[in-house]
Amino acid sequence: IGNASEFYKIFQDEIGEVYKKANPSREERRSWRAALDKQLRKKMKLKPVMRMNGNYARRLMTLEAVEVICELVPSEERKEALRELMRLYLQMKPVW
Repeated sequence: IGNASEFYKIFQDEIGEVYKKANPSREERRSWRAALDKQLRKKMKLKPVMRMNGNYARRLMTLEAVEVICELVPSEERKEALRELMRLYLQMKPVW
């Protein structure tokens, strides 16, 4: 679950292209989270949760989820990086 919440933050940052902006405002971050939640709800039927639970985390940590999120990420290069990151995570998962 800890990993899932970290990935959730990464997804938000990628949607907002944080690597280009040094210090985004709270409103900007909120709009990125809203976009992410809306996309997850629409495409994967994942309702946003206040506290990350196991079922939500399990559905979020899939290649399918990354593909859905990549639709919101503007940069092609960053999309590929996200996919690769999730592939590596899923390969390592059995170790934990």
